[in-house]
Amino acid sequence: MAKHMLSKRAICPYYRHEDPQVIYCDGVVDESVIHLAFSSKITAREYKESYCRCRYADCKIERMLEEMTDDT
Repeated sequence: MAKHMLSKRAICPYYRHEDPQVIYCDGVVDESVIHLAFSSKITAREYKESYCRCRYADCKIERMLEEMTDDT
């Protein structure tokens, strides 16, 4: 099993770890993970910089997970 990287700059509460082209976030059920895969490392890096490390409240995954926790 490959080891994933963990960004010390990620501030999103749902961020778990990453690969060069994939971001892993908390899943929708216990003990699960959502992954967001990109077609290029550049696109993945831009997304990480924009959402995982900065404006995470604008991320669609963050909004979905936040809405789920608000409903419980």
